[in-house]
Amino acid sequence: MTRSLNIGLALAAGVLGGLLSRNITVPSVHAQSQDPKELRAQSFTLTDSAGHVLGTFTTRPALPPGTRLPSDPRIAVPSNVVLLGPAGNEMWSVSADPFRPVGRLTGENPR
Repeated sequence: MTRSLNIGLALAAGVLGGLLSRNITVPSVHAQSQDPKELRAQSFTLTDSAGHVLGTFTTRPALPPGTRLPSDPRIAVPSNVVLLGPAGNEMWSVSADPFRPVGRLTGENPR
């Protein structure tokens, strides 16, 4: 009698536990949101499969050479987005100024 009661209670507990585990779930914990809306960084480094640096996307102030940056952090300084090579040379650049001189990109004085 007690043996069949124990087996019956074990089966009932197993069925009840199975039903509860399907209907009551704890939310999964992730290191970050699955759908990041925004990603912020000062620079992004591109590497190959061996870990060698291929390039770095970063920004540079879009001011003429010799211009001092404002000391007030609330003053916005226009910036160019640049891709730097492994040696730090500028491989690619984009600017909001459509009429920037060619010398800005090559490092030569356009005059």
